[in-house]
Amino acid sequence: MLPGARAQQRCISAAARHLRPGGLLFIEAFRPDASRFDATGCRLEQRPAVDGTAHEVHSRHEPGAHAIHITHVFTSAAGSSAYEVTLHYATPGQIDVMAAAAGLTLQARWHDWTAAPATDASRDPISVYRRNLRPPRREAQPCVSPAGSTKGQPMARKGTGRRWHDIIGA
Repeated sequence: MLPGARAQQRCISAAARHLRPGGLLFIEAFRPDASRFDATGCRLEQRPAVDGTAHEVHSRHEPGAHAIHITHVFTSAAGSSAYEVTLHYATPGQIDVMAAAAGLTLQARWHDWTAAPATDASRDPISVYRRNLRPPRREAQPCVSPAGSTKGQPMARKGTGRRWHDIIGA
């Protein structure tokens, strides 16, 4: 689990760097169900006991922070133990922005892994991003010979009669 938007951006960017041009990245988002929490954003869930150990899950949703803080409590005859976890989620739109910053383009958004189209009711939509075939073009700058003999004109490649900007497609 990633601890926030910066870590999510770094993760998406790192994944994008490992893709070949045209490669795909699939991201399953998480949309919390607000109806599962009370008016204060809290929830208590009793899970079935396994091997005599009771399992309680205490959750607190912070919609403004896009976070759900969860504490799992296990109780048995031997005592109790607990661990905490925080889910930091991003909306599909926020993930789209992170993906675009990493050089990815949204190709599809699915409701689930059956590839049915996503709707506003999709709880865990899957976004399919494609790595751009080329990095964004930079503005071409004229090449000038070291002696300045071309006075700012693009320099011809030796022996070809072609200019550098013709060769690189600028």
